Amino acid sequence: MKIPNRSLLIGFLTAASLLAGCRPGKTVPEELTGKWATSVPEYRDTYFQITESTLVFGDKDGGINSYPIERVRRKKSENPDWELFQISYGMEHSVRGEFSILLFNGPPEIIRLKNLGDIAWSRQ
Repeated sequence: MKIPNRSLLIGFLTAASLLAGCRPGKTVPEELTGKWATSVPEYRDTYFQITESTLVFGDKDGGINSYPIERVRRKKSENPDWELFQISYGMEHSVRGEFSILLFNGPPEIIRLKNLGDIAWSRQ
């Protein structure tokens, strides 16, 4: 039985879209990009920066650590005003780091690090 070309094309496109949906997203959403800092005294001289491909941490001693972003996952947050993002990044010796952040799209835009609770980080 010969499959008509149109049916074959529709089947192929459906399969391709399903397979594409299974791949983790590497694209960093634009609302996350930028340099983020806080005025909280304990972290005042630190920052993190998110680019399209890199996660950078700056410490209070002037040190900078840069890591390639491997995957970005957007998840539902318990609070509908905030969006949860998990950024997986490469480290030395094939170790992967996880950076979980909550984004409030504002205005003003605010990021909270999931492991630091209520500390607000704003775009610089």
